[in-house]
Amino acid sequence: MQMGMPVSLSERILFIDVLRGLALFGILAANLRGFFAPLDVYDGIGVLFHGRVDIMARWVVDTFASGRWNGCGEA
Repeated sequence: MQMGMPVSLSERILFIDVLRGLALFGILAANLRGFFAPLDVYDGIGVLFHGRVDIMARWVVDTFASGRWNGCGEA
């Protein structure tokens, strides 16, 4: 393998590719609220999205994607 050249399919490590994809999905999921809501309701997003599925999705994102990164878990 030469430096700066793409690796062949047989040299790729599937686990790292999957991990990288999950990380990108987590970043996207954590930022979707900011993409689709006006700034005025960002902290009170329940005003716009108040259905059961919306509440569960918000809990998952807040618990696993945001949490300590945004200061929610500080003592």
